[in-house]
Amino acid sequence: MKKSTLAKNQKGQLGVFVGMSLLVIISLLAFVINVGLFVKAKINLQNAVDAAAYAGAATQARRLTNIGHLNYEIRNTMKEWLFKYYVLGNMGNEITRNNSGGPLDFRPKKFQATAAANPDAFAKFNIPRNCINFGSKHNICNVYGVPGVPRFPSIGTPGIDELSNTFANQAVSIKSKNCADRSVLNFSTTLMWTFGKGGTNSGIADAPQLLSHRVGAWPQAFELALRMRNLEYIVNRPPIEEGICISEGGDCISITELTNAGGQTPLNERPITAFMTGFRNLGGGSSAVNGGADHLSIKNTFKLYELAPNGFPFSAGEGLSGYLIPDKTYPGTGFQYSQKHYLDLKILPVNYITFFTTFVAANDKFSADINSEGACASSITGIPVPYYITGFAKNPKVLTYYAVKGEAKYMGLFYPFNLDEGITIKAYAAAKPMGGKIGPMLFKIDGNAIFPRDDDASRSRAFVTAMDIASSGTDWKAGLPIPFDKDNEFYLSSTTDPIGGIPTDSSVTPRFSLPNMIHDYIPGSASASGGTFIETLEKMADGSPATALAGLYESEQFNSLRSNTPSAGLNGARLESKVIEARRATKFDALNYLVPTHNAETKNNESPSVVKGEELTMSGVRYKRYNLFAPLCDDESIYLYECGAGDILRNLVKEFIDGAGGGMNKYLEELWTIADGLRNQAGATGGGSNYVAAADTLAHATKRTVGSPDYDPSDTDCVATAPLADKFWIFFSTGQDATMCGVTPLHESTKQHIDSLVANQQTRNFIQPEYYVGGSSDLPEHLESGFTPTSRKGADPSGQLLHPFNGAIEASGKRNSYSTKLISIKKVLSQSDSVSYNDLFSYAESYSGGTLRNGAPPEIVGGDSTIYNILNPSDLNEFGDFKDTF
Repeated sequence: MKKSTLAKNQKGQLGVFVGMSLLVIISLLAFVINVGLFVKAKINLQNAVDAAAYAGAATQARRLTNIGHLNYEIRNTMKEWLFKYYVLGNMGNEITRNNSGGPLDFRPKKFQATAAANPDAFAKFNIPRNCINFGSKHNICNVYGVPGVPRFPSIGTPGIDELSNTFANQAVSIKSKNCADRSVLNFSTTLMWTFGKGGTNSGIADAPQLLSHRVGAWPQAFELALRMRNLEYIVNRPPIEEGICISEGGDCISITELTNAGGQTPLNERPITAFMTGFRNLGGGSSAVNGGADHLSIKNTFKLYELAPNGFPFSAGEGLSGYLIPDKTYPGTGFQYSQKHYLDLKILPVNYITFFTTFVAANDKFSADINSEGACASSITGIPVPYYITGFAKNPKVLTYYAVKGEAKYMGLFYPFNLDEGITIKAYAAAKPMGGKIGPMLFKIDGNAIFPRDDDASRSRAFVTAMDIASSGTDWKAGLPIPFDKDNEFYLSSTTDPIGGIPTDSSVTPRFSLPNMIHDYIPGSASASGGTFIETLEKMADGSPATALAGLYESEQFNSLRSNTPSAGLNGARLESKVIEARRATKFDALNYLVPTHNAETKNNESPSVVKGEELTMSGVRYKRYNLFAPLCDDESIYLYECGAGDILRNLVKEFIDGAGGGMNKYLEELWTIADGLRNQAGATGGGSNYVAAADTLAHATKRTVGSPDYDPSDTDCVATAPLADKFWIFFSTGQDATMCGVTPLHESTKQHIDSLVANQQTRNFIQPEYYVGGSSDLPEHLESGFTPTSRKGADPSGQLLHPFNGAIEASGKRNSYSTKLISIKKVLSQSDSVSYNDLFSYAESYSGGTLRNGAPPEIVGGDSTIYNILNPSDLNEFGDFKDTF
């Protein structure tokens, strides 16, 4: 009985044990499932945040590609300008035109009859000079001086001597004025090619129809610079630190709000693209299941925060970082555009001067006994080109990257807490554009001043040429350049002289230099090799050969730019086709700029073609017009410039001109001095000067300075009577808007050019340059391929990229667009950490044994400088220590 009772009492113990075990097992299973779901949710969130960072950085990469292509088009503008100046402007000089090798000589040859009587009658400076000859058999552009009217000795017969002198005086006066009229023609052409507004009216009276419909270099570079600032402004859209979400509410900015705030612009493309990419990568359909946390999806509670780098401060309108940027508040944010979080572009305005032939009337000799009056001495006169925008340089201290943090509410399958709350999970990621280049650092930047590079002779040397006019003595005479600059205060003379800067900075007074450039990469040429940091033009002796100089003074560079341009049969279409050919992509461009690709390229063409459209042909030159996104303004005041606010743009031009007033007044003073000397030169018979008419064509009798001209805009007679100096004075005046004496002031003509672009929606948002496809010159093979270090992209098996021309490692010229790469966030978290971008070169020209060539200074390459726009570590302290993985 007792045994049976005990047995019955023990029944069910296994069930209890099993029940308890099942509870443990179910709890363990629930724990495992919940942990698994949690891990899955965390992985999903991390993947989504990675994708968001990558997508945001990809929008940066696209904008940087736009910026790089636009900087390349600024270079092309200079190619066209120097093609007109060096090639077309010197077509009348057979010495230059027929150059087939050796250093270029831009000096016209001596006129033997004049030189025999006057040993000083020869060109003394080897400076390019615009001289237009319309096919006349008597090409005075080809010779230094044209003989004047002979003044024969008196024969002692009353009446006949008087009649002879009267006839000679009239002939000298007429011939002297004809010399000056030819000067005005050359002046107008030079002004048009440099400053013309293009279209049906160049805005410059007396200018010939020599490519007058094409916009001059100065206003076009200015226009492209405005577009560049808008692209930079888009990249620097402030980070959204309060979070982005799919719908309104919850202390975050909704996608709808961002879309509306951006209007019809891509201003908010980065945050919208980043959020939507992360949102869609979370799965769960296109919308949230409900308003709170849900165990099936974390999508409906997803928020994305843009981690804010330190902003690089600047002042609107000031400094190389702020010039051309007005006071602006980002729409919908309340943030003043006074900091650059992701990109700092420094503008590079440089003072240049171009020359034209001025036929100055002068006395000369036919022989020892016979004087000559009214001779046309070929002086050269410069036109200052103040603050010409040569392009932009990327500040290596401001790294372009994108970092984000994502968070969502997670609720497990067996979740005992409030269903609307859940557990907050977070993830972070960072990415950056990789592998592109905006443009070379041709000059050295020091504060707001721009100087020639003094660390690398292959950079500035070919782009600015110094002049030592004082080497010719202290007194100006016919044949010497104007301005004469005997005190050595006007022209660039050494690498310590500033050549550019900001017009509003009175502490910087830039010198003027001769524009020059490398057109193509030619191994072994003077431009590519070492030497002095700048070349200096000095007075040359009679008969001395041209000196070997860099840039377009080299026959290889000159002939590359000339592109076999014929000396005869150049009608309008033929001329324009040669301009398009001169703008073609070269090896030098491939090494230094982002060059758009086109469908005709067949080798290594692994990146999408940028240049699309119908192929056109002009005089045997094949080209395409392509659209490059580069917005100028908008009607909603979202971009930097509002289309209807024309005074903003006009005032920016005025600042440029007013800032260069000293150089302009120097020029006017030189013209007045020369004209005054002609007026004061007595006639051969002891009477008044025979050169008054010629002097009146050059300069007004009263000395003037740049200001408000006192001509009546309705006075049409002054088109013919106003002297050259006054037309120059009107052109650079900022006190009047009206056209006077056939000349429209530069600030007004530039405004008219921009207004014509604003009137059309297409030209407002896109530039449409010609892209050379083929003709008499071939394009280099290696223009294409984005950044991917594989053998298909030109790398060796170890992944090293080789230079396409000289085999050097890490100097590939094959990158024509930015790609994107995920990076460790620790790279941008500390300026002192050994694995940060502080230890990596943001900009490098070439390497040799792991060090920079010639020890380029940090302000040039950013090698030793700290990255300014790092993240704030306190924004990420919730994640603990960061690993060193990339």
